[in-house]
Amino acid sequence: MQRSFHLPEQIEILITDYLNGVISEEELIELNSWISKNNENALWFNTLKTAWIASGKTSSNFSAHQEDALSRVKQRFIRNEAKIFKSFRNFSGIAASWLIIFILTGALSIYFTSKFLSGEKEDTCISVSAPLGAKSYVDLPDGTSVWLNAGSKITFNNADYGISSREVQLTGEAYFSVKTNKKVPFLVRTSDLLVKAVGTKFNVKAYPEEKTITAILEEGKIEVTPLNGSSSTEKVMLVPNEMVTYNIEDKKYQEAGKEKEKPISPPSAKTKSTLKVIPHIKSKVITSWKDEDWIIDAQCLDELVPLLERRYNMEIKFSSDKIKKFKFTGKIRKETIEQIINALEMSAPIKYKIQGNQIILSVDKKRLDEFNKYTGD
Repeated sequence: MQRSFHLPEQIEILITDYLNGVISEEELIELNSWISKNNENALWFNTLKTAWIASGKTSSNFSAHQEDALSRVKQRFIRNEAKIFKSFRNFSGIAASWLIIFILTGALSIYFTSKFLSGEKEDTCISVSAPLGAKSYVDLPDGTSVWLNAGSKITFNNADYGISSREVQLTGEAYFSVKTNKKVPFLVRTSDLLVKAVGTKFNVKAYPEEKTITAILEEGKIEVTPLNGSSSTEKVMLVPNEMVTYNIEDKKYQEAGKEKEKPISPPSAKTKSTLKVIPHIKSKVITSWKDEDWIIDAQCLDELVPLLERRYNMEIKFSSDKIKKFKFTGKIRKETIEQIINALEMSAPIKYKIQGNQIILSVDKKRLDEFNKYTGD
């Protein structure tokens, strides 16, 4: 016999206030009390929250968001109610109920795992990822917008997100447009850096296979602090159009008690221990990877290739180091990787061949001398 889906109006208000990050301490106690009454309440709460996050709408459209999310999840719950509760009862013999829901929206992958312990506060870990060959976009529960570059992932604990904490763990590259909340700062944690903001727009790049981590500020202010035992006095504050770089190899040398010969910094760069701040950068150009027009501005081929590999999920190899320093300028919109390589071939003395998922670039010796005369090399 099927149950009818009935959620008290007061509980609907508490849940939506919680998801929107505006619930008070007294209301949170009331909501937790309702959740802990029985396993069915916990299941309804987790299902509603999953639909809310997956809808990907901003809190500025709160009323429409509330009605749409609740309506869609109620219909989904009613259609699959018997199956849901049958599966749910199979876990009744263990202390915790575990609900896993997989949602795929275009290139966006949201992996949602929720564990509810009877009588304890709910602990929810949410990961949002962009696979190689695609970009992703998501609105966090507090209204912060995040663009994820290919091969990137953010993870956050939604139990207190937007209430007492706004921290995300980043692997890869992401652009953040942070919803202002001076009482609860927004934190981005990478393997070696912590970036703190209140309400601003910035980019963080921290791919594990790369030697440096960078943070670029477009609007507002951010505070960047090195982690892993570094002194808090090393932190720096960025203003718009500044970039901070952190060299992971420098950290390894410091941990080993050795001095590493560092390259000479540009005259305009400010160095503070492991952090180097570079002013007057073209922040909108560097962060354009998230936009419809991705701008390439005098970028060396050896720097451009890793970006193309992630964006198109292709492996690109050099048969000669001579072409790594060739620079390219242009815009990429919806071009295929073949179209882009053809354009590179037309503008520089290179040629290529495609073998499966691999592109091999080599020097076009017939055109090299003419190219060197033209460029003065």
